[in-house]
Amino acid sequence: MLERIKLFDFDFISEDNLENVCNNIFNSIGKDRNEKFPFLITPNLNDIIVYNLPENSELKPYLVNSQFILPDGQPIVWSSKLIQETSLKKRLPGSDLFPLMWNKIKSDKVSTLLLVPNEEVAKLLKSENKNCFIYVLPYFTKDDNKALNKIIKDCTEIILASKIKMVLIGVTFPKQNLIAVGIYEGINKRNKEYTSYLIGMIGASFEFYLGTKKRAPTVYQKLGVEWLYRFLSEPKRLFKRYFVDSWQFIPILYAEFRNNRNSLRNFN
Repeated sequence: MLERIKLFDFDFISEDNLENVCNNIFNSIGKDRNEKFPFLITPNLNDIIVYNLPENSELKPYLVNSQFILPDGQPIVWSSKLIQETSLKKRLPGSDLFPLMWNKIKSDKVSTLLLVPNEEVAKLLKSENKNCFIYVLPYFTKDDNKALNKIIKDCTEIILASKIKMVLIGVTFPKQNLIAVGIYEGINKRNKEYTSYLIGMIGASFEFYLGTKKRAPTVYQKLGVEWLYRFLSEPKRLFKRYFVDSWQFIPILYAEFRNNRNSLRNFN
């Protein structure tokens, strides 16, 4: 059993061994989900902020009840040390988890569908595993319901026809989340009995693994400041996220701190 700690409404996995997490993920497929949704998510600080925005109120109930939730952002781990009596053991990045999952997919010949951002990523991943199914996502906006519905319909058909057990989606929030929820609902409508699958929302992990997108050097990773490297790489695009939007985390953190203290008082 994986240890979990509830923080910001999410049951984060608290483990210091990603291989153990990876094995648990694969061993869980087809077993009782304990009323959880068949999702794997890896929230960072920005995700916690955007999940709490009013426009994402329909998505959040699915995400907080995901089967596997990994703390990808170091500020989440630091927050747990401030708030909880028992803190999260360490940061568990999706970018570190994917290579472990990919190796297991290849060695165990797990039937897998990958939703990738472009043809280059598709070609490189296919060269490593010719048995996987790959769906190259077209460019679309989060409000393009026509494109979104087609993607969901296509992928649902592939999953049911080929008995796919692992689905990995590698695009940004909220597009990958909308796709995941849509696929889940699509499968439920078509074949509610088919529950032997998991949908992982892993962002840029494909590209980091392949080297088509550069990840922060190890020193940034160890210090928990990969965000700083990303900002220095794309300052114009990321300035608002890291230096304006990130302040919205403070009231979320304060509310969590108060709720936790009240819970401890009531318990005592």
